[in-house]
Amino acid sequence: MQLMTRDYETKKKIVDEDMKEIEQKMRQRDLLNKDVVTAEEDERKKLSVNQTLENELKKLHNKIQGYKAEAQKLHTLIH
Repeated sequence: MQLMTRDYETKKKIVDEDMKEIEQKMRQRDLLNKDVVTAEEDERKKLSVNQTLENELKKLHNKIQGYKAEAQKLHTLIH
């Protein structure tokens, strides 16, 4: 009977240790998942800002081209 009780206690201790390890691994997984989600959100924000800047650059480039064309017309009129 004592042998069975000792065997039970040993196995229970092993199960408890395994459960603690599983819980620790799950917490680590959750933290890593949170880090991944945060990194993805940051990447989306950077892409959005980059796209906005590229659009603004295109608008400014078009504006400059318009000014150049207008200047060329005025130059032609003056001569």
